[in-house]
Amino acid sequence: MANWNLGRGCFLALFSLLSLSVQACDCGGVLKNWSADAVQNSWAVARVRVDSMASIDQTRCWVYFRGLELLWGDLPSPMKIGYDCQSSCAMVFLPGEEWLLYLDRQADKSLGLHFCSRSRKKPRGTEIDEGIVASRITYAEELGNIKATFPVRKFMAVAAWEKLEKGSVRSLHERRAMPYPDRKEAAVLLGISAAVFFLIWWILKRWLFR
Repeated sequence: MANWNLGRGCFLALFSLLSLSVQACDCGGVLKNWSADAVQNSWAVARVRVDSMASIDQTRCWVYFRGLELLWGDLPSPMKIGYDCQSSCAMVFLPGEEWLLYLDRQADKSLGLHFCSRSRKKPRGTEIDEGIVASRITYAEELGNIKATFPVRKFMAVAAWEKLEKGSVRSLHERRAMPYPDRKEAAVLLGISAAVFFLIWWILKRWLFR
């Protein structure tokens, strides 16, 4: 009898702790059905891959992401985002995972993640898509909705992002002229094309006008 009472007490204690955790993580029920407003109300939305993590202090961590697709706002790639890694609502990020992130500005003006946002992990293999519980739709469906509504954008180079964050970009012309990663590739291709064109012109000139 004593063992039974002890077992029942342990069960009730465990149940209470679990209940408190659920209540602490309660975001007011499931999220609203997906809409374009969910994207536009965020500072930035992107599909990313987790690279690594590092501690900021006792309650917060950095998670380092590699950008895959920028769907809204401006973001650099690679990027580091602050998040809560200690409370009962801590989000767990593992290297190699793909995530759909909804990012917001924090009090210190930095970009951050919150448990009750629409941010969700892409399930791998037979893994359960836990985001369905809150979002009512699968990861693939939500990503498809965004891409069908908003054109995919270009990630900024880190140097360009830092310039934007410091407020040193003052005009639309300056912003358009900032070095996006693919512009370097375009410059290389343009240089190669010019060299090939010059070589062809030089050969034709020597053969046709000798």
